[in-house]
Amino acid sequence: MNNQKVGILIPIDVLLDTRIATIAKIDEQKALDLLNQGYHERRSDFFPGIDKTRFEEEYQKRDTSTLARAQCTNAVLFLKELVLTLTKQAVNTPFLSSVEVTINLHPYTLEESVIKGLVTAVSFWIDSLAIVKCASISNEDLTPNLISESFDILFMYEYASWLELQTKNFETKPIPSVNLYVPAISFTSELTEAIVQKVKEDTKMHPLEATKFLLAPFINLEPLDAKLFSVLSPPKFKTA
Repeated sequence: MNNQKVGILIPIDVLLDTRIATIAKIDEQKALDLLNQGYHERRSDFFPGIDKTRFEEEYQKRDTSTLARAQCTNAVLFLKELVLTLTKQAVNTPFLSSVEVTINLHPYTLEESVIKGLVTAVSFWIDSLAIVKCASISNEDLTPNLISESFDILFMYEYASWLELQTKNFETKPIPSVNLYVPAISFTSELTEAIVQKVKEDTKMHPLEATKFLLAPFINLEPLDAKLFSVLSPPKFKTA
């Protein structure tokens, strides 16, 4: 943590649910069905009735039309509580003066008016308790060195590809004091109860606990419920 502020980096893909928005672009009715069938409690990004390869292809092509369909996630509520806690700490911590939230816009290209609106909205969501600004930082550019200079807390959805890209950099610049908040889900396989139990038998740990343990020397992984990265939990959607 630096001597002036706590820096938080949160992607627009965490603030907005671009996963269900992508599914809606593929099949709007299926998106509504999934929201009624345990989407917020999912253990993996394998969606019944949606081809995994098709989903990944469409998600990689996400753009402003995807954002237009995306709705706010429960992460904004978590962010508000986090900022509130840090702000209270700042009052009693001499070397901590402020909290700064940076919204990572990558991979989107947004008009300046949209960016200003996003900053205004996030400021409103967190009761103007922190400075809010935007940046566009690719996975390649988000190095441990950059993080150590600017950020103390990171949010990510698909974090594995970033970790892989930065493997060599972590060897020379570990950042174990930085918290990385991620969804507690699997991206590579269906995380069924049977698989969870098998991993527990083999490692004496839940799969995500094992991942957290392995990464601990490099960064502090903090898995959160998938619902926090999902569209705000309204009453059950009606389907046609």
